[in-house]
Amino acid sequence: MVHTLNGDSRVDEPSRLNRYQRTLVMGAGVAVSFVLVLLTGVVLKSTVTDYVEDRYTDSLSGRLACSWSFSSGKER
Repeated sequence: MVHTLNGDSRVDEPSRLNRYQRTLVMGAGVAVSFVLVLLTGVVLKSTVTDYVEDRYTDSLSGRLACSWSFSSGKER
């Protein structure tokens, strides 16, 4: 706020611009942070899903191999 000699007050343009710039930078920072959190969540979910799927596949293939070896042994 700038006061002139005749008593009028007006908003100083550089301070208004500075306020808008700060708001824009803070808003952009919040948006970028939000996007990074979302991407991190997606990557973590994908990693955990792949890990669980691999463990399930390994477990299932091990059980099948074990059952096939026992069933082939009984036929002999």
